[in-house]
Amino acid sequence: MKDKTVIYLLLIALAAGLPLMYYIGNITAVSQQYATLDLNGSTTVFPIAQACGEALEALYPWLDVTVNPTGSGTGISTIAQNLTDIGMASRALKTSEKTAYPYLVEHTIAYDGIAIVTNNNLLGKITNLTLSQVQGIYNNSITNWNQINASLPSTPIVTAGRATTSGTYDYFIEYIMDNNATSYSADATFEANAGVQNYVQTTPNSVGYVGLGYLTGTHVLLIDDGADLWYPSVPAVANGSYPISRPLFLITSPDTYYPGSLAELFLNFVLGPQGQTIVASIDYVPLP
Repeated sequence: MKDKTVIYLLLIALAAGLPLMYYIGNITAVSQQYATLDLNGSTTVFPIAQACGEALEALYPWLDVTVNPTGSGTGISTIAQNLTDIGMASRALKTSEKTAYPYLVEHTIAYDGIAIVTNNNLLGKITNLTLSQVQGIYNNSITNWNQINASLPSTPIVTAGRATTSGTYDYFIEYIMDNNATSYSADATFEANAGVQNYVQTTPNSVGYVGLGYLTGTHVLLIDDGADLWYPSVPAVANGSYPISRPLFLITSPDTYYPGSLAELFLNFVLGPQGQTIVASIDYVPLP
């Protein structure tokens, strides 16, 4: 995990109130050793942690950040057992986990929202879907647009989705498909949001799901939660009113997260202006 010599030197610098870069220079010149920071967990949080880790490595050449996209459950269990420095989770701790690991702390770092979009040939013909209807479209129980509403064209629904390696795919399976990946299917699959966006833009009668930064050129559908209709806006995602949204977390333990620790350095960076700019740049919703 961490190189203890480097950690102690950093703590001395912090305790003495001296500039951190002064001690970074001394660490490089005297010990030629590096500090390592290990993160495990959510594949959805992974892009944020990876990008922030790379930015920190550029600022501090002595720091090696390793980010492992192992899933939220693994992230929580590894930080609970001190097998990693920071856990990543795309869900809150369960009651059972809070009981078993009362020392774990959740830190909200960003919000995630997914928009349902169609080709513009459906503009003016359909305005909204329920989550049940979205699920039906992707489990093939709804295959024609007129199954949504008899006034819609009698044309097959063409579906676009994300690759199984995508955190967005994981989120969609968990929250839209009720964790039933075997029932899910898409006519076209893409590694990135831009691929889905382009496909929907150019394919009549198509529908897809994309991050909030990839709505241009598509017809954005409102989500009907039974009480209201919600547009996938940054404010609606940030305050939790948009139904397909959730907070994203880093999970810490007092054994690795304390004043002067590398875990604290990383978390402060993610929560600070640079980190939140990175959050926005990769199509997540920064903290309000």
